[in-house]
Amino acid sequence: VVTSSADGTVRIFDGASADCLRVLRPTHDDPSVPIKEKMSIAMEHATASANSATNNVAIAAVLPLHTQEQQPALIIVPRGSQALLVNYAGVVLKIFQDNTAAGSFCAASANSSNQWLYAVKENGTLCIFEIATGKLQTSVTDFGTTSTKKVKDDASAAEISVILSHPNQNQLAAFSNSKSQKRGQLVVWK
Repeated sequence: VVTSSADGTVRIFDGASADCLRVLRPTHDDPSVPIKEKMSIAMEHATASANSATNNVAIAAVLPLHTQEQQPALIIVPRGSQALLVNYAGVVLKIFQDNTAAGSFCAASANSSNQWLYAVKENGTLCIFEIATGKLQTSVTDFGTTSTKKVKDDASAAEISVILSHPNQNQLAAFSNSKSQKRGQLVVWK
């Protein structure tokens, strides 16, 4: 079982005993910091305190990847400019970064074949990364505006709360819980 939190941690639990096996903390959002220094790993129990995580960035999403070809891995998406592909030991394998648009990632999803990572920024830009290479394939700058506007002529975008990839079709669904839009609106993209 894997959980993420606003305290900036990702916790990996034993599903049978509910023991906390590992706590992962992304520590740097600076592209100049080497990959090996991007993650802080702590071995601790679930009853441990908040671990003085006052300076940590909240985790927007954690996406477990499971395929027969790959070792089990996670994509950790902190509210920052980078997402990290890490193994369960906390070793950073790849970094996903969009240098074309400002803003922090606020939601993310991977498709069922683990080929694509869809990450949305606060400004409404959808970034599509190829998971195997870590490269940005394309970005859709009006994704948030189109997904969350409450009236036809409204050009403002609310922050996307959730993005999901359909497991069998080439579709994305986006949802925002912002007060600036009509609540409960789910937008499906083909």
